[in-house]
Amino acid sequence: MSSADITITNNYWNMLRNLNDEVKLRLASMLTASVVEHRDKSVSEKVSITEAMVKKYAGAWEDDRTSDEIISDVYASRSSKPVIDFSL
Repeated sequence: MSSADITITNNYWNMLRNLNDEVKLRLASMLTASVVEHRDKSVSEKVSITEAMVKKYAGAWEDDRTSDEIISDVYASRSSKPVIDFSL
């Protein structure tokens, strides 16, 4: 928690600490529900994005080559730049 978050928390506490217990409990309940709802949405959004990516790309790679042929092609396509001589 950053110092700005602590300051904000302290400011809200100073405004709310004199409320009666019933109001404090209701606020606590509402804040807790808000946090739980936000976390549930975050998790479900991540899951749905992952599922969409899997559905979109699973099985998308099509190739008649074997894995050894693909590896061989990858190595064959590598290139390096010539060495530059900096000697005077």
